Amino acid sequence: MADFLTSRRRFASLVVVLAPLLVLALLATQIERPFWRFSPVPRQERRAAVALRDSASPLEQWASRTFTLPYLERHYARAYYITDFPDMDARDAFVSSVQAALAQYEAVDIWLLAHSNDYIDWVATIDPALRQHIRLVYNTGCYDEVQAATWLRLGAVAYVGHPGESWSPVFYIYFLRRWSLGKRLDVAVSESNTQMSRTLGWMGRLPGIVAGPQELYEESRASCYGRCDITIEWSR
Repeated sequence: MADFLTSRRRFASLVVVLAPLLVLALLATQIERPFWRFSPVPRQERRAAVALRDSASPLEQWASRTFTLPYLERHYARAYYITDFPDMDARDAFVSSVQAALAQYEAVDIWLLAHSNDYIDWVATIDPALRQHIRLVYNTGCYDEVQAATWLRLGAVAYVGHPGESWSPVFYIYFLRRWSLGKRLDVAVSESNTQMSRTLGWMGRLPGIVAGPQELYEESRASCYGRCDITIEWSR
């Protein structure tokens, strides 16, 4: 009996870990068909991207990299992807990557694939002249919409963030695709919010999801600050 209960607990724990990843896999591959391979790539040589995935479960880190990196490598001249593991400090790798990108490219987009974070403090240590090449900063962190004004003061042209305890990965799946294909930033944000709202409406009815669909959406809805009329082709 004890062995049976132990097995049940292990199975339950595995479901808790895998369920969000399975939902994201469904979103990424079934609800909206991937299309990055078939899109044009104009002015690619002018821009670079730096992505930072914070410390999380190996499966989450694998899923983030597997979804993100093909888009960045396809649509940017250079893509830096840093994963922060529990036994390491990613600060040096992240800052050096951002500095290298800013020194070589007209426009650099920063993708913060992380929980609530203060990576903005790391970027603040970079030469202000270099920081003027930061174009878009997207931050999946819960409650990190409040960083918008500070990012813009540091030199970013535009910032996109979420207001509360968000399901930002759902938004991100839709957003990265639309931005990469050249949609205007405000359009990409609006369309991705709409798609996320529909998806959360379905997810909000699943067992174990305590918040209702509208509450999930209000906590997760992304907003754009700064120059929200830019596209991936835009540079200063």
